[in-house]
Amino acid sequence: MLFVNVPFNNKQIVDDTYYLALWNETFINGQTSTGLGSVQYFDRNWTFAGIGYKLNDDFKFQAGYMHELSPSIKKGQLVLSVFQNI
Repeated sequence: MLFVNVPFNNKQIVDDTYYLALWNETFINGQTSTGLGSVQYFDRNWTFAGIGYKLNDDFKFQAGYMHELSPSIKKGQLVLSVFQNI
């Protein structure tokens, strides 16, 4: 997974910071034989672009668009995320 968070209103992502959130995640199968058939090495790729907000050390929020690509599907979806540190 590769991700980049770029703050807008502060030099670093600290409390009360808005940021650009970008990430890409590629899924690769370690083998192509499954016992029930075969699969491709490339499984899927997720690419996300959105806006995040760090409220404090306990909560971050992100909203954006994720594009999913696989050998059998190509789709986009809105993603709303809440990150909580415990």
